[in-house]
Parts: sequence; structure tokens; C-alpha cells
Amino acid sequence: EASFNLPGSGGLSAASADLFRLLIFTGCRVGEAKSLQRHEVDLDRRLLVLDSTKTTQHLTQIRPISEAAVGVARRRFDTTTGPWLFPGRRPGRHLVEHQRAWVKLVEAAEVKYASVHTLRHSFASTAAVQGLPLAVIGACLGHKDPRSTGRYAHLAPQESHHVADHVADIYLARRSA
Repeated sequence: EASFNLPGSGGLSAASADLFRLLIFTGCRVGEAKSLQRHEVDLDRRLLVLDSTKTTQHLTQIRPISEAAVGVARRRFDTTTGPWLFPGRRPGRHLVEHQRAWVKLVEAAEVKYASVHTLRHSFASTAAVQGLPLAVIGACLGHKDPRSTGRYAHLAPQESHHVADHVADIYLARRSA
């Protein structure tokens, strides 16, 4: 069960809090998350299967999701009806407005500036700092072009010294043998 504490989330609707949790747990774009439909979430296999209309490349994308994201999706399944995980105010439509809730959250967290897209960047930055391969991070974010994920490369632990030392050690060992 996802219980990630959002500062000031007591003033947010359950749907808004779940939207922001889903964004930080998946790295999705806000538009992808707001328009997420039940048939796009495979709880058993822990996957999002995003329709081609949602992705920038207009291709269906399959993205892995965490247990925490599954917990959020399950809660949305249990508390909503209809096709949308985040239904809008207008019948038959998905959530459109998130900005007021976001501003409320940012103010409660006493953050000077953060857009909702900051959650996507935080997902990627955290993964890079943990040493996860940029290709894997890119797959989670739905990047088709590795250069898009490359902006996080400076955060990845530097392995180049280790590689250089390892190669030198091999040659030094051969020389002393």
C-alpha cells in the first residue's frame, strides 16, 4: 500500500494526493497520469500499457511500475467507477485541473518553485543517483531517444575511474607474471 506522506496532503482531495503519488512513483508525465484508464493498468504484471494517443511518439508504450504505484492504482480502482483512474468533474471525462492542488502542496512543503513536472525529474534523478542504467531509467520514463535521458547522466555515479583502474590492473598483472 502506498503511504508516501505528502506535506500538507490533509488539505488535498484523495484524488489529487493519489495523482501526485502516482507521478513520483512512476515518473509519468502529468497528462499521461491524469488520463490513465483502467485497461491501461496491469496490476498483476505491474505494468502501464499507455495508448499511442498518450505518448509523444504516438506509439503504445509498456512501462514497469513499482508496488507503491500498484497500491495507488488499486486504491483508485476501489474508489472510482468508469474508465478513468482520475475522473473529472464532467461525466465521462478524465481529470483536467490539478494546478490548484499542486500549488497547495508546494506551499505546504515550503518549496520556492516546483512545477508538477518536477516529480518526473525527481523520479529520474533519484534513479540516476542510485546508479541505475540510463537506458532503464529511459524505459521507465518512456524515452525513445537516449539523449532525453542523458540529461541525468551527470548524476550517475562515476564508474570511469573504476574501469580505468581495472584495465590497468590487468596489464600490470600480466607484466609482473
